[in-house]
Amino acid sequence: MRRSPWWQLSKVQLLELAQTDSLFIYSRPRIMLGNDPHFIALLKHCTIIDFDERDSDRAMAGRIRQDRLDVLIDAGGPTHGSCTGVITLLPEILRGAHLGYPGTQPGGHIDFTIVDQHVMPPDEPQAEEAEEALMFMRCYQPNDSLHTSTTVESPPVAQTTRSDWNLPDNAFVFACFCRNGRISPGMRHTFVRILQRVENGVLWLRKTPFMAVERVKHFFSKNQIPEHRVVFAPDVPNEQHRERLRHVNLALDSQFYCGHTTCSDHLLGGVPYLALEGEWFQARVAVSLVRNMMGDAAFVCRNLLEFEDKAVHLATAAGSHELKQHSEILRHRLALRTGICDGVRRQSVSESC
Repeated sequence: MRRSPWWQLSKVQLLELAQTDSLFIYSRPRIMLGNDPHFIALLKHCTIIDFDERDSDRAMAGRIRQDRLDVLIDAGGPTHGSCTGVITLLPEILRGAHLGYPGTQPGGHIDFTIVDQHVMPPDEPQAEEAEEALMFMRCYQPNDSLHTSTTVESPPVAQTTRSDWNLPDNAFVFACFCRNGRISPGMRHTFVRILQRVENGVLWLRKTPFMAVERVKHFFSKNQIPEHRVVFAPDVPNEQHRERLRHVNLALDSQFYCGHTTCSDHLLGGVPYLALEGEWFQARVAVSLVRNMMGDAAFVCRNLLEFEDKAVHLATAAGSHELKQHSEILRHRLALRTGICDGVRRQSVSESC
């Protein structure tokens, strides 16, 4: 467990869950959260067991079995540091999967996967052919917006200006903070056409990793986009990142593997997010978040051409009223703590299940 998107999404829900139920957290490799205030608070309310990377699946399973769990949730799936082998050795426990791996898992080691109707429509092949049961929630992705009964002392975050991030004061700022490697060739060309059609537009991207940034710079230069119109932002702690998102006018999705935590960050910051609906789970999470938070499909596009036209429309005079209207709706829902902010409702559903 480390400062990852999974931790940013789950930390508040874990803390609240630990207040009402017996919670055990198992990690391999060892936890690397240092002085994170939510982790320090969590240490007081649950049992956390670190395993070394050299510990075998069988040894881990034997230790977990001692705790007589009712439910075991796999938060990683078949990704780096996978515990699939451990879970396979614990058939007597109800085993679920959520968040760490965006998809179903064949093989019989998972009894149920948490989804929603947007990331996995019930009548489509991915749902119909799943080997495990599917647990449908209103919104697949949790968010750290639940008010916990435990006080967490987080350091204050200083407010910034656009100039602090090399953004022009009077520009229309598009942002895409996904990994640069997830910006497909088709999406790169779409970004070029958007900038060509929106004269005062700038595109804000992540400044990492170095080689990917250099390739992106070369691509935009080759397509006659001036250097000052593509701005790169260094990685900063999540709290600082969320603060700077208020300088964004419209967030743009990525293709094939859409925004997950990235999308949540923007929506929770009151920034409208233009989603691109893909075919599979990993390309539909942003659609789920946008539909849950913004209330309709106005900011969901089916293809790159529709995506380009919608982005240009919202960034120019013709669509300025629509963008302002949806921004106000988004801020209103944030104030009411509805949509993806309804942590209390999500917690009650989780506990009843």
